[in-house]
Amino acid sequence: MDSGSGKQARKLKAAKVSYTQCDNVFVGVADVERAQRFSDRLSALQWPAILNALARRVNPLMGSLLGRMQYYWVTAQCEYSTDVMFKSAADLKELYPKLISHSALCFGAK
Repeated sequence: MDSGSGKQARKLKAAKVSYTQCDNVFVGVADVERAQRFSDRLSALQWPAILNALARRVNPLMGSLLGRMQYYWVTAQCEYSTDVMFKSAADLKELYPKLISHSALCFGAK
């Protein structure tokens, strides 16, 4: 599991923030505010510079034949998490039927 949740789990562990994880879902985090700050840093990264450095490492032509040319980076598909955490199962239980109804009526495969 080297997904985003795997990287976040490693950061939480290194920062000694306890958590409970089931597959790629965090079902409990001891310090939610601190965990959110780790996630917020991702949007501040200079992605083109990071990706260009990686491209130079894996494509030997970037330094010779292609000279100073760079890749044109496009995000064709991206997942941005919009997960919601509930403080108790009772809070979720009350809202769950409405969430299921809304998703069945409003979401599709498009």
